[in-house]
Amino acid sequence: VYWFWSKMGRSAVKLADIVKWSSIIAGFAAAWVYFMAHVWKKNVWWARPAEIITKPIPVLSSMVLLAYRDVAPHGVWYSRWVIIGQAFSVLGDIGLLFPDDTFLEGVICFLNGHIAYLLAFRSGAKVPWKPLRALPFLAHFIWIMNLLWPHFGDFRYPAMIYTFVVDLLAWRAAARVGIPNERFVSTFVGIVGVALFVVSDTTLAINKWLVEIEGDFSIIMVSYWLAQLFIVISVSKRVDNA
Repeated sequence: VYWFWSKMGRSAVKLADIVKWSSIIAGFAAAWVYFMAHVWKKNVWWARPAEIITKPIPVLSSMVLLAYRDVAPHGVWYSRWVIIGQAFSVLGDIGLLFPDDTFLEGVICFLNGHIAYLLAFRSGAKVPWKPLRALPFLAHFIWIMNLLWPHFGDFRYPAMIYTFVVDLLAWRAAARVGIPNERFVSTFVGIVGVALFVVSDTTLAINKWLVEIEGDFSIIMVSYWLAQLFIVISVSKRVDNA
């Protein structure tokens, strides 16, 4: 019996490693195909279908990677909320693929994803208020509203709510850095991930409603995918009580 279970254990480890590396390769491969499809979408017939198929795969791959990561029992709820947030992000990716029809629905999905990440940050050790750390994100909120409010049109209030939640998420991520019972690397990676969300969403908003930014597609997608990856990496470092 001992021999059997030991063999099974070694097989399971090997299977987990295969799944992890397969998900990483699939994510990077899908990202590359998505970029190529975006570049060639006006020249080849298969580019648009390739965009639709490959865009959600990087985040789906990160969900698989997270499912096979070793998560401390104390961080189970953190992991669950992150998976929920990524599931909403996949739906948001799909929604933004059809901006003329489902842009608002996509934004709502991303909003729910950010709320899930916010709940993840609240699922462990008590996070102090740290009001001074809110100031950069309050300034960002005021700046974006002042800059784009006249251009949002009917999207003003959804944009205001979304920007508020993103900046709130960034503040709470920043407040976690350095608190007891949290590994510094985990909290630091978490705030870097959320900061990249801010970069991605800000670039998208300015490019859509104010002025076209050169290289906007690369900035938006690379920062977005890195943000999701950093959030996943932060999960494995949890040591606090869930």
